[in-house]
Amino acid sequence: MSESLRKALRLFDLLHGQDFKSAPELAAELQVKPRTIQGYVQVFREFDWPVDSSHAKGYRVINNGLSVSLTERELMIVAVLLAQGGSLIATADFERLIQKLSDLLTPSAQSKIDQLQRKLSAASGSPLKDLETLTAIGRCLADPHLQMVMDYKKYASSSPERRQAVPLTLRHQDGWYYVDVFDLEKSASRSFRLDRIQRIQILRQDKPIPRPTDRLEDTHKWDFGQGEPIRVSLETTPRLGAWLRERPVHYSQAITESADRWRISYEVKRLDAFIDWFMGLRGARAVGPTLFLTKVKERAALLANPEGTFDLEWS
Repeated sequence: MSESLRKALRLFDLLHGQDFKSAPELAAELQVKPRTIQGYVQVFREFDWPVDSSHAKGYRVINNGLSVSLTERELMIVAVLLAQGGSLIATADFERLIQKLSDLLTPSAQSKIDQLQRKLSAASGSPLKDLETLTAIGRCLADPHLQMVMDYKKYASSSPERRQAVPLTLRHQDGWYYVDVFDLEKSASRSFRLDRIQRIQILRQDKPIPRPTDRLEDTHKWDFGQGEPIRVSLETTPRLGAWLRERPVHYSQAITESADRWRISYEVKRLDAFIDWFMGLRGARAVGPTLFLTKVKERAALLANPEGTFDLEWS
């Protein structure tokens, strides 16, 4: 357990109570400088934790049911921030931190924490690996001289592959955590699921590593159309599913794995533009809704006709 996290947890203990505690008093208790206490409080406030302050009296936690808007991703990042000394956090220490966060949060936010704990305990089984991975990603995001070397499993039954990459951003989608990267060997953007990273190392380069900007955008040509968006579903082979997960084509992409077939869905307005893309896939079939199936059959029939799609508007 890092000394930074140890003192942050102790500060939680000291701030819980009715009475204010001054920065010098807290600093003496934790054996740090008063400005270090101010730094911890600043981190707490950046994530909307209800810390009350008085210039004359000091600090205390307002534990009165105030709404605290923390996302699961923010909870994970906070844990890494508090452990920035570089040491790994033991499972028991991480659970203690989560418990103290729970004391500050509303029932809705506590539910998110429960989900987070289950995710961190699933599969490989320990928050240790997840926090080690997050710490490495955070260091690379902050330092342009650093790159990652990792062993990555494309899907559950595959063997790990060695990948060299520069992280671009960290995101939570469809119940999983992803890091969007620039793959240095393939010279292309990729997305890796955090729980599939088996081992990670950090390499330092003498010169800054260029960060490309071609990351997944928040808008897409499939979004521009009339009416409400519809959710379309398809089944794919595990190979195509893993390929799409690493190269997401739309920010709404949601993937469910299974042994033989993967289920993938997208939320789009421009169904015709989506079908333009879908018809080029190999290892997939349309599932629904009915409108999607009908449009796919119409397009396939046109392609088989002598006139083909020559008269279709290209967009």
